[in-house]
Amino acid sequence: RFLGNTRDRREFSIKGPNRILSIDGHNKLLRFGIEIYGAIDAYSRYIVWCYVGISNRTAVSVNKQYLRLLRTTLHMPKLIRSDKGDETVLLAESHLSLRRANHPDLLFEKAYSYGKSTKNQCIEAWWNILTEGQTQAWKVYFAQLESDGYF
Repeated sequence: RFLGNTRDRREFSIKGPNRILSIDGHNKLLRFGIEIYGAIDAYSRYIVWCYVGISNRTAVSVNKQYLRLLRTTLHMPKLIRSDKGDETVLLAESHLSLRRANHPDLLFEKAYSYGKSTKNQCIEAWWNILTEGQTQAWKVYFAQLESDGYF
C-alpha cells in the first residue's frame, strides 16, 4: 500500500461467545522447527487453544487439537473460520459430522467457512500481538544462534 492509503474494514458482528471459532497456523518460527497453531473465539477474543510443537500443519494434528478442545470444554462452536489449507480438511469434516448429529440437513457453509488467511481478522490480529510481544524476540535469538553456528 502507498502511504496514506487505508483499508476499509467491514463490520464484523457476532451474536455471542462460542459461535465462531477462528483458527490458523503461525509459522514465523518454522525455520527453527517450531510450529504454532491456534484458535480464538471471534466474539470474546479468548484464545481457546494454542499448540506449540513440531507438527502443526498436519491434518491429523489440527483435528486432534480441535477434538481435544471439544472434550476439554464441552462446547462446540456453530461455525469455524479458517484458510483452505491441507491441515484443515479433517477438522472441517469432523466439525460438520458433529454438527449434523443434531442438524442432519445442515449445509457445509453453515458449519465451516473457508477464506483467505488475511481475511481471518480475529486470529491474524492475535498473531500480530504474539509476534510483537514474544515470537519476534525468539526469532532474533534463534537467528543469532544460527549465525554463531549453534543451531
